[in-house]
Amino acid sequence: MNAQSSLVRSTLALLGALLFITGLLTFWLPIPIGIPLMLIGMPLLFRYSPLARFGFIKLARRYPPMRRLIKRCCNKPQ
Repeated sequence: MNAQSSLVRSTLALLGALLFITGLLTFWLPIPIGIPLMLIGMPLLFRYSPLARFGFIKLARRYPPMRRLIKRCCNKPQ
């Protein structure tokens, strides 16, 4: 993996984390913007952050119905 690819992956993981956190913070506002922000941020975060993916998989082992969500979010295109 070259430096440019690493920078792009880090940037996208950071963007996903920021969108997810912003979605959590705006979830309680009367304007329904929190859920779409979280839905955009989660796949970015899980795709480009191994630590977030590992934590989510660990959580899914504890709660089996979440496995379908993991399969949709974390499968890399071939």
